Amino acid sequence: MASRLGSITAAFTLSVITLVTHPATVADTAAPWIIIVHGDLLPQRVVMADFHENSQLMGTIDLSSLTDSAEVQQRPYLSLAMFWGPNWARYPRTPEALARLRPDQGNQHGRFYPAHGGLDPLVMIGPTMGRAYTTLGPISDEGLAVLEGYEVPIHMD
Repeated sequence: MASRLGSITAAFTLSVITLVTHPATVADTAAPWIIIVHGDLLPQRVVMADFHENSQLMGTIDLSSLTDSAEVQQRPYLSLAMFWGPNWARYPRTPEALARLRPDQGNQHGRFYPAHGGLDPLVMIGPTMGRAYTTLGPISDEGLAVLEGYEVPIHMD
């Protein structure tokens, strides 16, 4: 029993060290199957249903350099509704089916803060699936390009 516990502890420690010293690439980043971007800054909501693009987007959010949430209190933002898990993997990707999705059906929510007043764009990812904390970090130019491809405003100046 002690040997098994030692092996588990060693494997966990090695995994943590690997994640810290070798951050995930876009190819091995977890991502929601569907993301709905919505809010007053858009003429209509945007539904992102391409898993590869969602993975690319999620992989460009730098959650290792966390930002103080006080910095975004007065900033304009767009809401994010994220749809994770096997049920959403099987959800039809037809325009009609995607139009029926409601943001409140998402199992994780967040915000995208476009660049504003000289401040860089940020993404806030809310708690979900047993994770009891919220993260807020910058997004790279590659992630901004994904959003721009859907005509999501990345600057609010």
